[in-house]
Amino acid sequence: MKHCIEIINKALNKEVITPYFHEGFGVLLLNSVGFLHTAANKKLINKLLKIGLFSRIFHTLKTTGLYSKNGFFFIKSLNGCVVIDVNNEKVYKILNRTLEPDFIDNEQRANSILPSVAPKIFESFVIDNFSVVVQELIYKKEVLSLVKWDERLMCIFPLMISKSNHIQRVQVKAYLDYINAKLSIIDKEDEYFKSYSKSINRSLQILFNRYSKDVECQYKIFSHGDLTPNNVMVTNNSYRIIDFANGGNLSYSYDLMLQNFYFIDKKTWLSFDKILFKKNEQKGVFFGLSKYYFSLLEEVYGIMLTENSIKLSLVISLAEIYIKNNQRYQSDEEYKNGIEIMENISHICHSIRNS
Repeated sequence: MKHCIEIINKALNKEVITPYFHEGFGVLLLNSVGFLHTAANKKLINKLLKIGLFSRIFHTLKTTGLYSKNGFFFIKSLNGCVVIDVNNEKVYKILNRTLEPDFIDNEQRANSILPSVAPKIFESFVIDNFSVVVQELIYKKEVLSLVKWDERLMCIFPLMISKSNHIQRVQVKAYLDYINAKLSIIDKEDEYFKSYSKSINRSLQILFNRYSKDVECQYKIFSHGDLTPNNVMVTNNSYRIIDFANGGNLSYSYDLMLQNFYFIDKKTWLSFDKILFKKNEQKGVFFGLSKYYFSLLEEVYGIMLTENSIKLSLVISLAEIYIKNNQRYQSDEEYKNGIEIMENISHICHSIRNS
């Protein structure tokens, strides 16, 4: 940890950072960007902002999301920032522990379960209320987009759905009890999205009841949680996957569900109740990969999935993305982005109910 601190000190300004390090790593890198607003830190933040270097870094991060100096790149991210040390080919990911409590665990699990896919971890530690993971820097050889994304996913899904990524069988009642307990906490503690929580919760309960009939069990696997072109790297004709912060042990449909989550008017949601997902290969439904994905799960894990089981899994995935992102966006800085996600969930649930 000491070596990591020295590296980042050097990147910013050793003389400035060292005296204040006991005040908390997060104060220096994150609070001044507006990630944490506490009265106790205001004096320190104001003092740091008066120093030219810090003022430039934090102002640039806040307005553009990027700052570079002496071979280091500082990139603003959700609930934290990323420091890229080009010279030593390392990445320092720093996130708020309160808003991202599973960050270190998810990155370590990805490294353990998917060692040839996830970035190698050199070190991880906690300073103040912030988690830090030090990883290898992976260089992109190709910029990916949604063009031919279906072909990419046919190569990427088998990396995630493999024997090394063990599947967990859970009873439906126990799983839904766990989800509902989380939803109940949101109803009581949500500070930002109360206008959505009741309607989303009501829709989820209706859909849980509709699709849990005759379904005894569900399955969970370690999922990426944000499997998009931005988080997939092509290197030497192989695929590497980064940023597992939003992942975890989730419903087996989670990474597939996400492929249509930002396309709320897709047939996936509008005709949800009528679709036979185990047979469907239409491009408007998960890029035409529905049949492929569920067949892969059955083949790799030796399980048998019914249509109701799949639909329940997809609805549970929507509940999980709601629970995870309700927590992640509980800040003034990210409120607007959080609203967009809540609106998507609400719209999709409404479409499924009426499908």
